[in-house]
Amino acid sequence: MSVMAVSVEGLTVAYGDRVVLRGLTFTVGEGEVAVVVGPNGSGKTTLIRAILGLVRPVEGRVAMFGRDVTGSPRDAGRFAGYVPQHVAVPSFPLTVLEYVVGFALMRARPPRAPTRRLIARAMEVLDMVGIGDLADAALSSLSGGQLRRAAIARALLAGPRVLLMDEPLANLDEEGKRSVVRVVEALRGDTSIVVSTHGNGLPSGLIDMVVRLGGGRGQVQRW
Repeated sequence: MSVMAVSVEGLTVAYGDRVVLRGLTFTVGEGEVAVVVGPNGSGKTTLIRAILGLVRPVEGRVAMFGRDVTGSPRDAGRFAGYVPQHVAVPSFPLTVLEYVVGFALMRARPPRAPTRRLIARAMEVLDMVGIGDLADAALSSLSGGQLRRAAIARALLAGPRVLLMDEPLANLDEEGKRSVVRVVEALRGDTSIVVSTHGNGLPSGLIDMVVRLGGGRGQVQRW
């Protein structure tokens, strides 16, 4: 039996009187790929944020590798990397490489300058997502698809055991989509991945389970 990387148990999330998710339960094993599908407003982003501890549920709990991380982004962050649907570009000048290593440096205590090892690892993940040649380019010069891939590289730099990606295929050209698929292929089996999307998006051979959201409820299907 595989280790449960993510356990969602009886999760109910509401915004005021509006219940977005009700009694949702599923588990994602170590190294598995889970796809969360559903129409706009079905709660896909809310589920991702709840797993990350950014949204506190009304009922239920979220655990990663047996540790309760419900409502605690600090605890969830020990295990998880996150790629949001909308990637913010800072107003100040920043290269792609600086963007990727910046988060790791901010998390360091005390703050420190980038080491050669960290920069080498950042180049590895940039190459993995297909934009290693843009390391010295201005972040503001990237296309939407390139910016999404930079955000994936940033999340991967810390070597997360769980990677959560909110609509990573949205508004990407075909090459951008293929790059995301290649990342999932490279990580599957070692890193647990939760991806939200309108449609399956990923090749069925890469997917271990699908969580279908609608009307506040969720249906879980394993291959």
